[in-house]
This record gives sequence, structure tokens and C-alpha cells, in this order.
Amino acid sequence: MVQANRGVSENQYRRILYCGNRQRRMGYVIGDEEATITYAGAGSCHHLLNALHAELLACVHGLTAAASQGMTCVVLEMDSQLVKLALETDSFALAEIGGVVYELKCLIRSSFGDFRVVFSPRSCNRVAHAVAALDCICSRDTLLYWEELGGYAQ
Repeated sequence: MVQANRGVSENQYRRILYCGNRQRRMGYVIGDEEATITYAGAGSCHHLLNALHAELLACVHGLTAAASQGMTCVVLEMDSQLVKLALETDSFALAEIGGVVYELKCLIRSSFGDFRVVFSPRSCNRVAHAVAALDCICSRDTLLYWEELGGYAQ
């Protein structure tokens, strides 16, 4: 569980769960410190290079949504060690997905005062994967959003 610390009030602290997958779909879930889902989104990803590319695009969409909601303290929970490595090091600067990594790092620096990346096993990220699967019934380039989910996503 994420603890609000370093002078940050609990209602400012948020955590985010993301996923991307190889079937050209991505999804993200935004929850509060009590794991109550407050916002979710899903969409199509086309022209993907690999699964890591899909994960990074899910992060871009999710972090953009978090920033637009005024969140300043974010914990990104990922089931991908590669995304964690990409955001914490410069190892992917010259990779083919380096542009997306750079965009993410710029978004993080400009939008969030407190940001952390945490690895969580895939079993802890099932809701975000389920949200990504919802996009399979939609037409190409459709983005879906859900607000105020409350108890519906349990």
C-alpha cells in the first residue's frame, strides 16, 4: 500500500496502474491511496514495435489523464520491469522506443512534484488489463474513459 509521506496530504496522493498488450490495445486505471478506482481509460495502439512500446503508450495516456486531473503526487505501478528501467535510467535513450521514453520523462518532470515507479506482479494489475480488453469491441482509434467508478470496478 502506498503511504502518503514527506508532507503530502493523503488526498493529494494517488497511485496509477497501467498496462499495454500485444493485441494493439492499452488501458490504464487511476486509483486513490485506498485503491478505490477513480478514473480509467482504454484505447487502440497501432503500428507498435513490441509489447514494451504498448506499455509505454499506456503510460503516456495514463499520466496525461492524471496530470489533467491535477494530480501532483503519483506512484506508477507497473507489471513491466523494462518500463521501470526505462524511466529510471538512460538505457533506452538510443533505442527505437527512446522517443516515447523521452516524452514520458518530460511529462513526469513537468507535471508531477513527487513521482515513483513501483514494480507489481501481473496478478496485482488485473483491473488495468481488463480495461484494456474492453477496447477490443470498439472501432479503430477509439478512446474510452470512465470516471467515478467507485465500487463498480471491484
